[in-house]
Amino acid sequence: EYPGGGGERVRKQYLCAAKLRARAEEAEAYAYDTESAGREIVWSFGGKLGPPLCRGLEEGVAGMRQGGRRVVRVPARLAFGSDGADFPRGGKIDPDRDVEFDVTLTRVSVPPS
Repeated sequence: EYPGGGGERVRKQYLCAAKLRARAEEAEAYAYDTESAGREIVWSFGGKLGPPLCRGLEEGVAGMRQGGRRVVRVPARLAFGSDGADFPRGGKIDPDRDVEFDVTLTRVSVPPS
């Protein structure tokens, strides 16, 4: 984990926004990068997930605060498993690959009521 992150702490159903890069472990290039996609990932923590998000990433983000950055290494079974993942702009994680995520939480907020 990198220093920083003095903002709101992630909690179930809170709205999260993040800069995210994802790659199969030991791969040189990132399969997904929000910077090249031109937009951050936004999701409800503890809600429905799909690429580029996975259960292992959520477990890795738990306890982080807004502004924090963390590199999360996720085993294949908690990443995309035997399905692998296809990302926008042609990025891909092959089936049964461990995944490394570099995530920076840019916003954590109370869910809208």
